[in-house]
Amino acid sequence: MEKWQEEIIRRNLSFIITNVKCTITLLSKLEERNVLSAEDVDTVNVTLKQTDKSYKLIRLLTQKLHGFEIFIAVLLDPDVKQYAPAKLLIEERSNYYKEHRIAAPNPVLAFPDFPDVSAITTPHENTQTHSESYHEVPSELPKELHDFVHEGVQLDVDVKWPEATVTSKPSRYILPPKGKGYAFILNIVEIPGEKIRKGADLDTTYMTNLWKGLGYEIFPKNEDFRKGHSKCEGDIRKELEIFREKCIEDKIDSFVIFIGSHGYNDVILTSDKKTLDIYDDIIYQFQFGISERKNGKMVEKRVARIFLNQSCQIDAPQDLVKSTNSGGSRTPNVSDTIYIKAQIPKFEAGRDIKCGSYFVIVLTYVLMTKAWNTQLLAMLEEVQALLKRVSKYAGDDACQICPFVQMGFSHPLYFFTREKEV
Repeated sequence: MEKWQEEIIRRNLSFIITNVKCTITLLSKLEERNVLSAEDVDTVNVTLKQTDKSYKLIRLLTQKLHGFEIFIAVLLDPDVKQYAPAKLLIEERSNYYKEHRIAAPNPVLAFPDFPDVSAITTPHENTQTHSESYHEVPSELPKELHDFVHEGVQLDVDVKWPEATVTSKPSRYILPPKGKGYAFILNIVEIPGEKIRKGADLDTTYMTNLWKGLGYEIFPKNEDFRKGHSKCEGDIRKELEIFREKCIEDKIDSFVIFIGSHGYNDVILTSDKKTLDIYDDIIYQFQFGISERKNGKMVEKRVARIFLNQSCQIDAPQDLVKSTNSGGSRTPNVSDTIYIKAQIPKFEAGRDIKCGSYFVIVLTYVLMTKAWNTQLLAMLEEVQALLKRVSKYAGDDACQICPFVQMGFSHPLYFFTREKEV
């Protein structure tokens, strides 16, 4: 890169590193044009924060012969479409040519067709902040999520409770703090032969603090098992059975089961390279009945059953052998159940290797700030919207969105209830 081009970069460095998103597509396009090597791409990708990725990328480009021109071309590529920083660099380049009274040379690469970007303001014309004007993804993220994306700041989980003057909501389910709720947290971080799920250990902390803050009692009681990084199939099944019996014995009103691990579509891996099927081994095994006396008669109690799956949802390899604990071929009688997973089928679930899984972070944020007066389904829709923005903001090409399945689930479900309604 020539000195005058480096000067343009230095003068506008803050704007560039804030507004250039180092997506996989952008980096691969630069590699295809022989501006970046495979080693360069790896150097950028290992960086944690998006702004640091951009800074590292710019430092590499300033060392490349045609880095300035090719960078502009890639920003304008139809698969990249990062027009605001491209427009800035084009205008700065034009100003340099005009100021020095030299004819603009032919570009190193033929620029692709791109839409009119004259409406995009530059830092010199703008009266708003960069984050308000230039990101392709809307920047009105809540402060905690904004700090997570840009600064790598972990969430401080502090569940909001209703004020004494706020009327709590009616619900078809009775949940904590009035009812009895248990939360089972299973998080597998290390599996031999698989990449360590860096950052995922914080998912245990988030889930523990969130559900405890909502009034749930945390299980397994064996903290070494719950907080340990490795968990084998046999031990997991044993702990799940203990939890199941505890729920039945204590006539639970609501329970949550969180599962985090490497996985495939509705299947997770255990530390001994075996599998658990989310439906057969977990959801269907927890369709037990609890009876209660009401108006002098024994009736089946409504139990709110919430299952959370933090794992990738890619297709399983053909040679994967699934172990199962299915009780038979009869259709299970599923009731009052909702199943929420981190990603749609066929795609990977993302995480920050410093702060934890995107799905867990966004779910924790929404529930800790909204559960005091908002029903669960409305909160899950907000989780979907925020997760899509956060994951794309953080540099993912394919945005993450968490689907949920209702199985005999009667809403509304409020975590702070006035009374149980039939």
